[in-house]
Amino acid sequence: MQQTAIFRSGKTLAVLLAVLFVVGILTINSLFVYPVLNTSRSLLAFLFAPLGILYANKHNLWFRSSLRIFLKGSHRLLISMAVFFLGVLLSYEVLLMLPNNLGVALHIIILGICSIIYWGPLLINCSFHKPIAYSSKFAYFTGTTLLFFTYHQLSFVYYPSAPTLGFMWSGLATMLITLMVLFHQWFRADKKTDRRRVEGYVRRIKKV
Repeated sequence: MQQTAIFRSGKTLAVLLAVLFVVGILTINSLFVYPVLNTSRSLLAFLFAPLGILYANKHNLWFRSSLRIFLKGSHRLLISMAVFFLGVLLSYEVLLMLPNNLGVALHIIILGICSIIYWGPLLINCSFHKPIAYSSKFAYFTGTTLLFFTYHQLSFVYYPSAPTLGFMWSGLATMLITLMVLFHQWFRADKKTDRRRVEGYVRRIKKV
């Protein structure tokens, strides 16, 4: 009974946090230009994509051959970073060149795929897949965050109206939350290390 109560309270807390996150995204994007488009992009990239990966983790969907490409790519950090950046950049340029409906549809599709690729190294958890070291996750996260912020700042030089400002602030808020979660997980993982057994691999133990 106690475990059930804890599970229910944890589930309720997760739902409340998700609702608060959605409200935050809506609020941020309502303050800037193109609120509908940037809200859609923000929810897709920073909520639905990571939730999709967590759902796949829970239900062991990575066993499906159609999803193996995301699993294999999650260990190629530089490729994941490049695909995310180039995919989002090119799809946004496509959005500007094509007629509105077609451009938006293509942009949303490409953004969704690239977002899953981005979150893969940080969130994918699979029993037959070697986990990525937290130091590598942190390096990947730092690089992608700097790239994300720098790109938007440079783009605002060419787009004076700053059309993606709401998306940028939504992303930075999400990345700040991700940073705190990453540090928390790293701290918990280090606490579980049996230092008495590890010590023999680091330095020679004196004989008694």
